[in-house]
Amino acid sequence: MNLLRSIALTALRRALLPLAIVAFTASASAQILTINVSQPDAVVFTGTGAFASTNYSSNDMVIVALKGFFTSSAPTGQFLSNTDTSTLIPAGSSSTVTMAHPSYQISNWPNVVDLELSHGFGSTAVSYTTTTAALLGYSTFNLSGYALPSAGATGNVYGFDYTTVIGTYVVTTGAIPEPATYALGFGAFALLGALLHRRRLKQS
Repeated sequence: MNLLRSIALTALRRALLPLAIVAFTASASAQILTINVSQPDAVVFTGTGAFASTNYSSNDMVIVALKGFFTSSAPTGQFLSNTDTSTLIPAGSSSTVTMAHPSYQISNWPNVVDLELSHGFGSTAVSYTTTTAALLGYSTFNLSGYALPSAGATGNVYGFDYTTVIGTYVVTTGAIPEPATYALGFGAFALLGALLHRRRLKQS
């Protein structure tokens, strides 16, 4: 019986190890956002669940800012509402991301190449920490009129001060992963740790 249990645990650990490595890597690199541009009229911004790179708090409409996101100058003053039900929510906030807009505040006017994500007009409290998921869920925006980056492009994700780096983003064009995929990866990592801890207790 013990032999069968040991074989089963070994097989489970081997099956979960790749997911655990992916989850750990995502957390360590602070890649907090993936952006799927395969459909320009439905660009999907997805929180990876990774922890923020640093502690940062603000109370403003801007949730995150992406410097140099567009590959050429974008028109300003266009506030784009999400085209799907948004579930993208930042740490320490009760408001989801509902708007995207080019920002003249963090660009050299009139060469606007930066993008801001916000919850709309007004202010909301956000509180990113190195011990909690920075962004969870997803939001979709129609960016078909803008010059989008290619797959593999990366950049920093800033707070409202446009100076503090909360994490990084990566641009993809592959199949859009289900939000549950990230939860599965972190769950697998936690389960693997529990199994290893239990084994050490039995051996001691």
